[in-house]
Amino acid sequence: MPGSSAIPTLRTNLQTQLEARAGLTEVTITRHRPAGDDIDGLEHIWFGAASGAVSPGSVGSREDVVDLEIRIRVSRPGGDEDASDAAEDRALALYAELEAQLVTDPTVDGACLTWNEMDYESDVIPGENEQICNLDITIRFETELANS
Repeated sequence: MPGSSAIPTLRTNLQTQLEARAGLTEVTITRHRPAGDDIDGLEHIWFGAASGAVSPGSVGSREDVVDLEIRIRVSRPGGDEDASDAAEDRALALYAELEAQLVTDPTVDGACLTWNEMDYESDVIPGENEQICNLDITIRFETELANS
């Protein structure tokens, strides 16, 4: 990864923006996955792996395409389909907050030129007393960096 990659700035700026959203005040948001197997709390958003591709840009710059993975994790008590549906519905609502933030500021406070694609995959993990929905998201950002 290039030393002047936009990845750290993207993570930091997007975390700051998400923490300021009224619809996410009760959500734990971190730039990296929480340590350990047990994750306290009902709702989490964390940033996962990032990958990129660099190509020549205009004179004196290069274009960097960054794919940033984000996980939304929602837990709901209960062992039935209603709890599963509630977990997935809330995860999708958190996804909508993320998307709304990107629409509001597509440059993520100047960390990129824009974002142009956001894919997600939902997985509900049933349990006897708890239902967990993991929503795995990949966002593609476009940046332009000065040549070093």
